[in-house]
Amino acid sequence: MNAHLLTITLGLLLAPATWADYWPGNAKIWKFEPDNFAGIKLNGNNLAEFAPCSADATHIPPEVMCLEQTSMSDYYQVRGAPYIGLGADYQLGMKLNAGQLEYLSISGSAEGFNEVQQLLVSKYGQPNRRENQNLEMRSGLLFNNDILIWDGKHVAITLQRDAEDYRRYSARFSNLDSHPEMVENPR
Repeated sequence: MNAHLLTITLGLLLAPATWADYWPGNAKIWKFEPDNFAGIKLNGNNLAEFAPCSADATHIPPEVMCLEQTSMSDYYQVRGAPYIGLGADYQLGMKLNAGQLEYLSISGSAEGFNEVQQLLVSKYGQPNRRENQNLEMRSGLLFNNDILIWDGKHVAITLQRDAEDYRRYSARFSNLDSHPEMVENPR
């Protein structure tokens, strides 16, 4: 009888410690969460850090990073970025809000998807989660879009094929500090 009482008492005392590891509010810390990518701070005042590109930057790569305004409001193409381990077929851009980074994106031809995936996994570890999305092409055929997501305290990375054009991919580094609505669980 005493042995059963002791077992029950120990079980009740140790159970909260065991449950704490599985409580939804205790999000797992992302060990390799980045604070920059390609020399760009993911939480900085990026507009103040980079000069606008000169008119010839579209033809001649600049020696230092610069920003070129695009037709999208507050979206800039980054020119002169350092080598990041990818082939030449990618673009680097950033969306700013009042000079603060909302997200940094890498985009390119879908043939480079696996190369970008390998780069991200080698730098930041395996994604925290994967999602699948069915995309319907103009021809009516369905395409399975594998979405890889790394969730951190300050940064989230999403790698996927472009939903509008399956022949392209995008990897988005979102600054969660500028997007409180993207934080699912307070940390």
